[in-house]
Amino acid sequence: MEQFPEYRESTSDILHGLMRYRSELENFREEILEGYNRSVVAFIDQLTDAANQLEMEYMRGTITRAVYDQRHAYLVAELGKTREKGKYMAGYYGCLKKYKSEIKLVAVQIAKKKKEGFRF
Repeated sequence: MEQFPEYRESTSDILHGLMRYRSELENFREEILEGYNRSVVAFIDQLTDAANQLEMEYMRGTITRAVYDQRHAYLVAELGKTREKGKYMAGYYGCLKKYKSEIKLVAVQIAKKKKEGFRF
């Protein structure tokens, strides 16, 4: 949320300021927000690989039940944070919701300003 763009009002050219803000919002969504989502997906893959490796080690008998239980509990807890309402994804969905509301608001404001500019 700290990286979410802020609208900087320009009294000289409001339409230009709105269009710049829309561009900043799109850039934020593409680079920051979706980049975060991709990193969470990669983290899920790593956790899944670690869980599979843990199962193999336990089945081979190379780790004890206590070690298995400890690592398994950690992996389950981390995977829980990646679910939709989990800690890691809650931030993503919160920013996505804010992005969607801001982009709609900006589109309406841009349309209004353009309409005002074409008066006959």
